[in-house]
Amino acid sequence: DLDPEEVFDPGSQARPGVALWLLIGPLLGIAGFLGWLRLLNGVEKASVAIFSWAPLLKDVGLLLVFILSHSMLSRGFGRRWINRPLGPEGERPLFILITGITLTTLALQWETCGPLLWKHEDLFKVLARVTQAAGLLLTMWALFVSGIGRFLGFTYLNALETGRKAPRPEFVALPPYSWLRQPVKLGFLLLLIGMPAVTLDRLVLGIVMALWFFAASPWGERDSELRFGEGYTDYKERTPRWIPRIRLRES
Repeated sequence: DLDPEEVFDPGSQARPGVALWLLIGPLLGIAGFLGWLRLLNGVEKASVAIFSWAPLLKDVGLLLVFILSHSMLSRGFGRRWINRPLGPEGERPLFILITGITLTTLALQWETCGPLLWKHEDLFKVLARVTQAAGLLLTMWALFVSGIGRFLGFTYLNALETGRKAPRPEFVALPPYSWLRQPVKLGFLLLLIGMPAVTLDRLVLGIVMALWFFAASPWGERDSELRFGEGYTDYKERTPRWIPRIRLRES
């Protein structure tokens, strides 16, 4: 958590107008996520064979804007910066708003550029779709278990609307979190791995996002450890990050 001395709290007055305006954030976040899923669903022009640097560099720029803004605003100076306008209750909604804008922009402005590197057919296409379905189910399961309302900022929007403090999150390791520490990111990785048709731009998308997930996970877990203390430390020691342990029953 942030140092209490670095948190700006303008008071507990109700701000329904601000809460209504910030509702755009979750809506954009959902739209951006659906647009990202569309990019992973396949390639509209599977016969693309022409390579051009301009669209690829544009795609990389969109990807970096999304990743860097998301990473910088989720901790340290970035969190202090978005905490300033509305205080602690407005921090998450502002973060979701900026994330929604950058992700939706990425999904709408992304350009497919060749060449087509591979395209799964027959059994391999079925396996690819099963992998993506498993990833989506795992992601949604983990989000609902951890609190989809808090994740999208609705809990904090309600606090802004009523002028009350949002309840502090509690750490409870229910499945799938009792099996692995990063089920949401693992679900995203499965969605990327299962792309049925991959052009050069989709390969760059998959590699960059996978590297980001692997690099960001330790930082996110460190934040959770600071927030929840020894309980999360014990959880880290007994729960793997990516691959669940298979425990065989003793006869």
